[in-house]
Amino acid sequence: MARFVRLPREPRVAEPAVTVIDSAQKKGLGSLLLKRLAEAAQERGIDLFRCFVLADNQPMRDLLKQLDLPAPTCEAGVLQFDMPVEKLTAAAPTWHRGHPFHQLLVAAATGALLVADVVDHIRHWIADRRQHPPAL
Repeated sequence: MARFVRLPREPRVAEPAVTVIDSAQKKGLGSLLLKRLAEAAQERGIDLFRCFVLADNQPMRDLLKQLDLPAPTCEAGVLQFDMPVEKLTAAAPTWHRGHPFHQLLVAAATGALLVADVVDHIRHWIADRRQHPPAL
């Protein structure tokens, strides 16, 4: 899941959030979602993503460090990272290309297809197979 919320006092700045289920982590899906989220934000006039991370959240700090961002500010144990959306849209997501669902997830994440459409297609295919089993 990925979403952003525009900051009320800074209409060209938004706070992003990307969540990937545990079993799908470390395969590049988060990077892919962040890139598509940045593209959607850019289409809506947002220039900057602002992230707030607890200072003791080392895994998240390590992840943000990979983006080569300016040093964060820190207040009351919370780090603030600012990410130019343009930098994120230009970055190619890293992805394990051998994963069997790679093309499907890329197409879904970039808006080329809706996963709901694929699921609906599969549901109809299964129903049709039940009504008219293939001859053996």
